[in-house]
Amino acid sequence: MARNLSTAVSIIIPCRDATFSLCHCLESCFQQTYNNLKILLIDNNSTDNSVTVAQSFVPQSPFPFKILHCSQTGANHARNLGFTHAQGEFIQWLDADDTLAPDKIARQVAALEAHPTYDIAYSNWTWQFHHDRQSSTRLHFTSQQHDDFLLQTLIDNWHPPHSYLLRRAAAETLHALQVWNPNTPVCMDREYLTIAALSGFRFLYVPHTSVTYHRWSDQQITQSTPYLTRAQTLNTLWQRFQQFAQSQPNIQPHHWQLLQQSQDLWQLPPIQITQQENQYFLNHPTHPDPISLSYSEAMILTAMQKTSGSYRLEDHTRLILRYLWKTLLRRHSLDPSALTQALSSLIGLPEIPPVAALIATLGIPLTPHLSLSAYLERENPLAQISPADLIDAVPLFAPVFSIHRWAILQTLERFRTQNILIS
Repeated sequence: MARNLSTAVSIIIPCRDATFSLCHCLESCFQQTYNNLKILLIDNNSTDNSVTVAQSFVPQSPFPFKILHCSQTGANHARNLGFTHAQGEFIQWLDADDTLAPDKIARQVAALEAHPTYDIAYSNWTWQFHHDRQSSTRLHFTSQQHDDFLLQTLIDNWHPPHSYLLRRAAAETLHALQVWNPNTPVCMDREYLTIAALSGFRFLYVPHTSVTYHRWSDQQITQSTPYLTRAQTLNTLWQRFQQFAQSQPNIQPHHWQLLQQSQDLWQLPPIQITQQENQYFLNHPTHPDPISLSYSEAMILTAMQKTSGSYRLEDHTRLILRYLWKTLLRRHSLDPSALTQALSSLIGLPEIPPVAALIATLGIPLTPHLSLSAYLERENPLAQISPADLIDAVPLFAPVFSIHRWAILQTLERFRTQNILIS
């Protein structure tokens, strides 16, 4: 691939106590085929020997490599400090526990220079799990071009932050808005990319390259943060999104529908679902008469009963999807296409407006982003893993069945407004 020697790319790496993973991260930077890179590592009050490890890499770096120190604790403080020292015309965010494919930056720079109306490039990605510092499982996600990228951020069709490459102008706008907000404890990248999409920046998918998002332990920020803290943070973020969207001209009705979804915690009270021939009825403690349900509504409520708890509706949606996914696999031997159609039928997807129209107008695929047989790779191929175990291995915020999650979410919102759910 041709290399552009005139356009510099700054790689900004916040780092706190990442001794082991930092080696892999820096090696992936040094292996880049694009050779006009500037690496900025920002130590964020590490208590281990991360700085010593980083310093040992400086002499062998093929690119300018600078180590900065951020005294204010928090990854967003470190990211903001790094950006003030960045000189590149493109910005690559990279956490110290993640890695880049060797051609990632070269392909994305080439794509953005060939398509000057786009602001941010994104790639495929792999989610790699480690046990005792040894790789145990990989999940491979192949993306596609999404012209309505705001929709993707609002339904949380998630990509790790280092899958993106930003033009400096876009990064400067977001920096001025303080989108890497130091007061946000978790979901920092969701805030960053959602505000970027709300701002009207255009996103370009670049195929044939990838990044790896590593889960080294359960002590990483998202996994170690209590659920209530995550829920409260997302409630605050949604208020910011709604306020910011008020001044943006590109917000469509389906965006507002998602922006205005409830961020409170909801649960089902004790209910009973009965069936008489082909009719379903809900017996609810606060409703004097049985409530008539469609088949899909009965299936969604049944799944919600089985995954009981008090959660945000978006999180209920993921739990319901996992339960239905596993139920279908137990009942049927289905290939991914058949499974997708069965799940669509189960939740009544074609009947829920405006989803059916948006499938046609926005080109949202009905096929899942994840095929267990094709995309989940165990280090021991002979291990006897059940389909249900494979589904449990898929994290709840993986980008799978996004259109189905959206359809379930709309049903839950309807239940909420009908006082079927309680807070």
